[in-house]
This record gives sequence, C-alpha cells and structure tokens, in this order.
Amino acid sequence: MPGVPAPVAGREEREMRYEEFEVMQTRFNDLDRRLQLILLGWVVSIAAFMIGLRLLTANAALLSVIH
Repeated sequence: MPGVPAPVAGREEREMRYEEFEVMQTRFNDLDRRLQLILLGWVVSIAAFMIGLRLLTANAALLSVIH
C-alpha cells in the first residue's frame, strides 16, 4: 500500500488472512455439525426400526403361545 509502512501492511494482510481462515473454519464446523446430526438421525431411526421389529416378533411369539 502506498504511504503505509511495510510492517503495518503485512499485519493487515495477516489479519485479513486470519479472518478468512476463521470464516472457513466456521463453515467447516457448521458442515461437520450438520453431518453429525444427519448420522445421528440415521442411527436413531435404524435403532427405532430394530426395536419395532423386536416388539413385533415378541408380540407374534406371545400371540402364538396364547393361541
């Protein structure tokens, strides 16, 4: 930058790069959080499906014993 001493210009450039890094890190963290929530949703839905199957088979076995 004209009229600005070199150390000040370098500091401003480093600050801008650091701000860009913070923005990218925030975006990455948001993406990571979304992926974790999606995976958690899949795990919960699969677990609920498995529990439902267990309950259905337990009820079917119980009904066959009763009859």
